[in-house]
This record gives sequence, structure tokens and C-alpha cells, in this order.
Amino acid sequence: MTTEEYVKTRLRQIEKMDPLEKEAYFSSVRDLSVKEFNVKDIKLGLPLLRLIYTLLGNLEINIQNIDNLPKNERLLFAVNHSNKYDLFVAHEIMRRLGRDVSIMIGSDDLKKSVADMFRASGDILFDRNDPYERKCSMLDASSRLVTLGSDILVFIEGSWNLHPSRLMQPGHTGIEQIAAITGARIVPIIFDYEESKKIVLSEKDLIHKVNIIFGTPIEIDKTEKLIPQSGKVQTDMESMREKALEARGEYHSSLESLSKEDLIKYLIFTGLKINAFGFKLDPVSESKYLYGDRVNVHIVDEEGKPIPGELTKDGHKRVIDAYKKADGDVEKIDFKTLHLGKKQ
Repeated sequence: MTTEEYVKTRLRQIEKMDPLEKEAYFSSVRDLSVKEFNVKDIKLGLPLLRLIYTLLGNLEINIQNIDNLPKNERLLFAVNHSNKYDLFVAHEIMRRLGRDVSIMIGSDDLKKSVADMFRASGDILFDRNDPYERKCSMLDASSRLVTLGSDILVFIEGSWNLHPSRLMQPGHTGIEQIAAITGARIVPIIFDYEESKKIVLSEKDLIHKVNIIFGTPIEIDKTEKLIPQSGKVQTDMESMREKALEARGEYHSSLESLSKEDLIKYLIFTGLKINAFGFKLDPVSESKYLYGDRVNVHIVDEEGKPIPGELTKDGHKRVIDAYKKADGDVEKIDFKTLHLGKKQ
């Protein structure tokens, strides 16, 4: 098999193969990854990442269910994605656990200096807009697992989940394909950020703690269809996150379950996240990297109902100004006066 042949092979073609064909295919891809990607164990950027993490906020990290983490085994970590801290927290927890990890990162929205820093830390960077790079990033990850014994961490949603009631965005199937290529098991992890219970207007006051919740390892059968197995990973992760939110009384099963205070809090906090210091996220352009219906950020219409839309910087400022004018009493806020961003 050549790299060009591998890139041209679509998942739907693989799903139609019989078990013996799949066995042969993934074995060939494994050999190709080792042959074509002569990866080096470069970690020179890790001290700088550690420094930046400390400057960003140095969150309190609470690791849970560590007994679910197998020892003496290279692993694939499937992680949810929600804010600017994720990449730095991922490296920090693996440092504390003494594990060598490479994170798969979309480089298309990163400045060159930032991309170079992560690349120098042993991470795998690729342009999410380039199908060739996306496919080859899985070869790169597979080679690191096989030749370096490095763990691979994947934020499976493709971008930040900023939906007001959705536990996670649908995950992509790249991690299951890497598991089929390498034989490595997938360990789900939920990054459960504890946000301020009261409404705050400063990004530095938004988050101070993150719970790192390890799930039960999942073995992928490469002779079976991968998409249904991807559903198992998704279901486990959503269940883990739902349990964590329920324990704090913060789980919302639907948009209809959100109170007026919940909506104001969501609008203010979402604006703080996407305009965070040092990070600028454009949820509209980022939506194309999501899977499924691609519905993410919501605004609130004049009737006070949450609808998919663009929360502009000006719209976010109007919400904060209205909250200040109401002296923190959300019941005094009239949604008709906010004139929020654009509908999607």
C-alpha cells in the first residue's frame, strides 16, 4: 500500500470490507505508518507549555477514577473539547501521571509561533481543511504509538462544544481508525470544568478547577464496523459528563429546561470563552469542523427562547451592560432590548 492509496480509501469503503479484508487492510496501514513516518521523540517545548499553563490560571486539577487507567500499555485517549485550557491541561495531567503523550491538534487557526511550540512538544499538527493532512495525521499517530510507545490524545469533537444543553458534539471516527491500525485501547476522559456558580463578568473568574474523569478502556475490533463502535465511545463519554453535571445540579437535558438566569449566564460565559485572553475563537467558521448537525453556539430571541446563532462581540457586550444595569437581577433584563447576533 502507498500513502496515496491509503488517503483515497474512505471509511465507507472500509466498512463494506469483510473481516479478512479489514484485517489485511489495517495491517498494511500499520506497516505504511512505520515506513513513511520516521518520527522522533522531541519534547523540547514542554517546559514552555508548563509555564504558559501556570500563567493562564494554573487550575486546580482533580483526577478521578485513576484505577481505570491501565499500566504498562500504550493508549489512545478520547477527550471532550470545550475551552482554551484543554491543550495545556492535557499536557499537565500526563506530566503528573508520568506518561509520554502526543496530542492531535488542528493547526489551521493557530499562529505559527504557537503551532511551533506544540510541535516542539511532540504533538501532531495538521490542517483540518486539508483531507490529505487529516488522513496522514492518523498515520503519524499510529507510528508514534508503534515505534515510540507514545500515548495519543484526541479531542474527538473537532472543535469546542459550546452548546447550552448538549453534553458533547458528535465525535469523529479518527481515533477508532487509529485503534484499528495499532491495536491500542481507547480510554475515554472527560475534562469537567467547574465554572463559577454565580454570574461573573471576567474571564479570569470563570474557571478555577477541572475534574479529570477516566472512563473504562474500550477495545476496538478492527474486523467489525467502526462507526457503531465509535457510538460506544460517544455514549460512555456523554454518560460520564452527565453524571458529573448532575452531581453539581448543572445538567440540562434540553434547551427548554434552561431558566432565564441559565440563559443569561450561558450568554455571558460563552462570550468570555470565545473572546478569552490570548485566544480568539470564531464559532461560525469552527462549526464546519463539527460532525452531525453542526449546531453549537446559541443566542436568545426577543421572546427569550434559545436559538442557534452567532454571539457577536457587540452582542456579548450588550448582555453584560444589561446585566450591570439590572444590578444583577436577571428578571429585570428584557431580551427584546438585547438585539443579539445573527441567526445561523
